Amino acid sequence: MAWDSEARGGKKMHTVRVSKGGIRRRNKELAFLIQMSEFLSSLVELRSLLEGALERVMKFFSLEAGRIYLEEEGIDHLTLQASKGMNTEGLERIHVSEGFTGKSFRTKSFISKAVGSLEDKDRAALLMGKGLRSIVCVPLINANHAVGVMNLMVIDHQVVAADARVEIAPSAESSPDHLVISPYPAEHKRVVTTAKGRQVFIRPIKPEDAAYLEGFVGHLSRRSVYYRFFSPLRRIPKEIPALYTQVDYDRDISLVAFDTQDMEDGMRGVARIVRHPGEEEGELAVLVGDPWQGQGIGAALLDLLIEIARGKGMSLLWGTVPAENTQMIDLAKRSGFSLAFQPGENAYRIELDLRKT
Repeated sequence: MAWDSEARGGKKMHTVRVSKGGIRRRNKELAFLIQMSEFLSSLVELRSLLEGALERVMKFFSLEAGRIYLEEEGIDHLTLQASKGMNTEGLERIHVSEGFTGKSFRTKSFISKAVGSLEDKDRAALLMGKGLRSIVCVPLINANHAVGVMNLMVIDHQVVAADARVEIAPSAESSPDHLVISPYPAEHKRVVTTAKGRQVFIRPIKPEDAAYLEGFVGHLSRRSVYYRFFSPLRRIPKEIPALYTQVDYDRDISLVAFDTQDMEDGMRGVARIVRHPGEEEGELAVLVGDPWQGQGIGAALLDLLIEIARGKGMSLLWGTVPAENTQMIDLAKRSGFSLAFQPGENAYRIELDLRKT
C-alpha cells in the first residue's frame, strides 16, 4: 500500500494504492467486490451479466433466491430482468410505488423486512405462497440515480398448512445455543489489573456504546488511525461506531475497556475478532487510545480475546500489522503469535494457532 498526495484544481487530493493481493488477504468482502468488478467488466450481454452477478451474490451470502429488476424508461415500473431459485409468476413487473422493492428504488435505500409485514396483504400472501419469508432489497445506483433493485430472499421450504400442531420436546442444543440470535455474553465481563497496575473493566460491546466509541476516536492520533485502518483518515467515517457496536455475538467477538475510575467517559480501548460464517479462524484487531497506550490495556484485551476464541472452538487468529506499529508487534510476540513479514505491504501477518496449548 502506498499513500500519494497531489494538488488538483487548487485542492489537495490523496490517493491510496492497494494491491489486490493485500485486499484479498485482509478482507473477504472487499475481495468479493474485486471479483464482481472483474466479472462485470468481462461481459457485454445484459441478461448474462445480470444472471451471473445475481448468482455470485447469492453464493457469497449463502442465499437461495434472488431477483433483479431494472427501471423501464419513461414509465413508473420496474421489470424483472434476472431471477434465480424461485417461481416468478406474478412478479414480472413492479410499480415504483409498490412494496419494499418500490420503496427501495424511490428512496435509494437498503431495506430488510419480513414478508408478512407488507402493507399490501395480497402481495404478502403471493410472496409467502412462494415460500418467501424475508427479503432484502438493494438499490442499484448509477451516478446517484436508481436504475433498479436487487432482491435477495430467504425461502421456507416447509409446506404451510391450515391445520398444524406443535410438539414440545427437549432440545438437543443447550441454552442459549438454540436461539437464532445469541444473547449478550455477560459471562465475559472482567475487572482486570494490568501488568502496569492500571485497573480496567472489560466487557463485550453493546449497541449503546456507539456514543462512547465516538468520544474514544477523538483520542486517536492520525498515526493510530493509520495503524488500524491502513489509511491516514482525517476523520473516522460516521458509520464506523454503528458498524463496530452492532455485533453478531455468536460469530464475532468485540470487547471494550473502560477506566474503572471514569465509567461515564472512560473508554480506553477496543478489540475485536471478525469470523466469517463456517470458518474456524478470525481476523483480530486491538486499538488503545493514544493517552493510555503502554499501560497494559491492549495486552488485557488481547488475552481475553484469545480466551473467548478458544472457548468458541476457533483454530486460528490472524491480523495484519504495519511494520511501524512496533508496540503491537511486540505485544503479538509476547502473546505467542508467529510473524511473517510481507515486503509488498510493509506489514507483518501475525498468526496464533489456538490448537496449540
